[in-house]
Amino acid sequence: MSKNPTPSSGREFKKILTSQGFTVTQTGGGHFKATHPKHQDKPPIWFAATPSDRRWIKNTTSWIRRTYGLDLKDIQ
Repeated sequence: MSKNPTPSSGREFKKILTSQGFTVTQTGGGHFKATHPKHQDKPPIWFAATPSDRRWIKNTTSWIRRTYGLDLKDIQ
């Protein structure tokens, strides 16, 4: 069982989320806003286009799991 490579930028993560059914838009400040059409009652997930924290992917995928109940383990 192969694991997908960990995204190194917000732009790569945007592509992954889009492939998982998320709608991702970029703000003027360089951040992304992700929502899922099946969970419109839930708040959006925000992440940077160029994250500076080395744990950003783990924290963001955990946030998605807690907020939307979607497990994205394959991208960690």
